[in-house]
Amino acid sequence: MPVGVPTVVADFAAKESLPPAFAGVESIYIVCSPIPALVELESNVIDACVPNDVKHVVLNSALGPAITRGHSRVGIAWWKTS
Repeated sequence: MPVGVPTVVADFAAKESLPPAFAGVESIYIVCSPIPALVELESNVIDACVPNDVKHVVLNSALGPAITRGHSRVGIAWWKTS
């Protein structure tokens, strides 16, 4: 991270830890290990972004774009095709 950019660590499994971590945040970069609970954990993060009015979400996926299908319910457009 560039100097002066604040970082926040939150527990993706502890939903209650996420909203305070995202207070005042405009952009978020999500990194989660490829584990069986991946979609659930990333969904927790994305669900917390919506009410906190996070404008820009980057999801780092080692599994490829197909894994994002589980996130489409929150109304964030993940992949665009030309």
